[in-house]
Amino acid sequence: MKNIIFICGAGGDKGATYAPALKEFCEKLGYKFYFPAMPGFDEEITYNKYSRSFENTLNQIDETENTIVIAQSAGNWFFVKYLYEHDIRFHSFISCATAASVLDKPFESTVKDKLLDISKEFMPTISMFDKFRKLPFENKVFLYGGKDRFFSRDAQEAWGSLIGAQKWFIEDMPHFTTSENIKEFKELHNLIQNNFQLKNR
Repeated sequence: MKNIIFICGAGGDKGATYAPALKEFCEKLGYKFYFPAMPGFDEEITYNKYSRSFENTLNQIDETENTIVIAQSAGNWFFVKYLYEHDIRFHSFISCATAASVLDKPFESTVKDKLLDISKEFMPTISMFDKFRKLPFENKVFLYGGKDRFFSRDAQEAWGSLIGAQKWFIEDMPHFTTSENIKEFKELHNLIQNNFQLKNR
């Protein structure tokens, strides 16, 4: 069975408004889709909580080497940090809407302090980036956009370089928050369909 694991960012399931359509799309392509339940802003968001939920998902998968991981925002920071601590091989990685820094754009938000705390706890170190960049992924792509409300283009592109990913810039791509309420991420659908087709073993 070919698998996809989607790791959402801060805000949990409520922040991943395009995930239901992504799940439906991937299942039509023959993937088994996993969406670990991550904590939302109404509770404490910690790396350990992400780890427990991710590991619960891994326990349901027989073969991680035939698994694509998709991460959004802080989910990317978690994944890089997690693979520094655990030797697990995945097939490919799609990174979406994140950066190699804490929030570097000014914005008004009632959760701003919480976002800053999360970014400081989750952000990988240089040694973590170095290990991740050398991992034997079959394919590694970073999707980022010109309308990201949290991160500048420079900070986003630095992320793509640090993880050694092919960079796909999408001019109209936002960060994907609950307030943006994006129901479908068509560029991600197209990328999976055209570039990430795995064969069942």
